[in-house]
Amino acid sequence: MLAPRSREELRNLAAMRSARLPWADQPWTLTYGGVLLGGASPLVLSEVEGLAAMPDVKDFDLELIGLDGLRPGRDYMRGRTVTMSFQVLADSSEHLDLVMGEVMAAFSHSREERPMRFKFPGVAQGATAEIRGRVRKRSAVMDDMYGVYVPTVDVQFECTSPYVQGVGKIRRRLETLTNYRRGGTEFSDSLGLPVMPLAIPDNGGGEGYETAWVTNGSLEPCDLTVVINGPVAGPRVRARREAETPGGQPWEGIAGVADDVEVQSGERVEFTFPHADGVEPSAAHIRLDGGRHPLTVTGSSPTLAAGRSYEITAEYAKSSSQAAPAGYVEWQPGRYV
Repeated sequence: MLAPRSREELRNLAAMRSARLPWADQPWTLTYGGVLLGGASPLVLSEVEGLAAMPDVKDFDLELIGLDGLRPGRDYMRGRTVTMSFQVLADSSEHLDLVMGEVMAAFSHSREERPMRFKFPGVAQGATAEIRGRVRKRSAVMDDMYGVYVPTVDVQFECTSPYVQGVGKIRRRLETLTNYRRGGTEFSDSLGLPVMPLAIPDNGGGEGYETAWVTNGSLEPCDLTVVINGPVAGPRVRARREAETPGGQPWEGIAGVADDVEVQSGERVEFTFPHADGVEPSAAHIRLDGGRHPLTVTGSSPTLAAGRSYEITAEYAKSSSQAAPAGYVEWQPGRYV
């Protein structure tokens, strides 16, 4: 099974009456034709092949007569083939009739491609994603497991497009590293007792910044949104990526506001950086209290280029003395192969 389950969970699934459940955007689930596989459904996925793999390539290299090697041509991808196996968990003959009827209605012949939506860790970077295709084969063997109302169903799904389209956003939490070398309250052996030296740093030991490592694994550049929760003053965002070639210079983009712009407790500041070609860095904006404030941009506006990894840092002039502010980085991925 793709997601580990206890025996009690399997018994509860078998007691359910229908696989026609709404999509809940949960990991390790898939929906097609109105039925849900995984999660709370009596249809339990055991294997999926073709979603995490790259489709086959058709090459147009040319033979060289009387010479070694080939003349390179342009490569194109073929369509995507997805095969899956899942078990039907029923507790009676009537229950099996019901659920197998839903399976046959969902995974049947179609003249038009229909969407299959899924959410699997590692596929489209864990975002909710979608492909479109048609069922070309469905099989179920009547064996001993079929006789106890737990048949295994195999489905072959063909897509004319090779791409997996990300339809849900990806979010990464900004992390603050604690610096225990900073000043604070120090506990010692003032009572003459043997204790381990301990220092509780002020401001949670925060360094005045929060960092998240992100990678845009899709084929298109993405809009970038950075959210910082108050209380904080002078927030700004720094995006950095390493040089593309050995010996090259790393790229860095910075955007922020003046140090006297404060975000109060219970409020949040949202940075949005568009990726569209031809958009000036000044088009990036900060949203605070329902309004937009101008951004001071140094260099390029931080965006996520296709296939690149970034260190995204949220910096601030000062924060609450109680704890460093929390936040996250979010982006909408494009197509994957």
